[in-house]
Amino acid sequence: MVGFNFWWMKLRLHPRGQESAPFELLIAVILMGFVLFAGFQAILRLQEQTCTNTINAQLESMARNLQNVATGKGSAQFRFSLGSCAAKISDCANFSALSSNKDIMCIQLIDSTDPNICSNFCSSARSICSLIQFKSRDNPFTKCVDISPSTVFPAQGSAQCPDRSSEGWVLQDFTSNTIQQGTYSFSKATDLTATIPVVCAYLNTG
Repeated sequence: MVGFNFWWMKLRLHPRGQESAPFELLIAVILMGFVLFAGFQAILRLQEQTCTNTINAQLESMARNLQNVATGKGSAQFRFSLGSCAAKISDCANFSALSSNKDIMCIQLIDSTDPNICSNFCSSARSICSLIQFKSRDNPFTKCVDISPSTVFPAQGSAQCPDRSSEGWVLQDFTSNTIQQGTYSFSKATDLTATIPVVCAYLNTG
């Protein structure tokens, strides 16, 4: 307050100070605008980096749990969530048509037969590989899933994968459906006659 009074007295005593005051105020407003803009950009970059780390970690967790279960290293129950980094809509069927929409994303398990893609994302060269893809308008991510591309994910209850819908657990077919967020329970079917891996992937809907 004392500083303001001193500045005001200077204006009264020095007419030129009154003439330059609007210009000085304009400069101050411009500088403040630059400061606010720079701060806002820094916050955006921090949010983007946080989301990059979150998405990477969650996809890595999904891939690791799938690998462990498919290769017979036990069962797994875990939370798959992107939090505030997720788009509002998760829909792989319509993603291509709506890719310009920032509110839609696609998370899916795919098999690639492109050796270049497989060698780029997986640790060794191979002619076919399984990948988890996260697609969005701004930041796509891809993670290698070291499982057999012939792995089956039953969508209906059976002797291999019992129906647990009464408990709130619904089977998910990752080979044809969008991977949803939520709590998952993975287990490998114990059918000794099966020639291909069968993973029971349950999503808790309760």
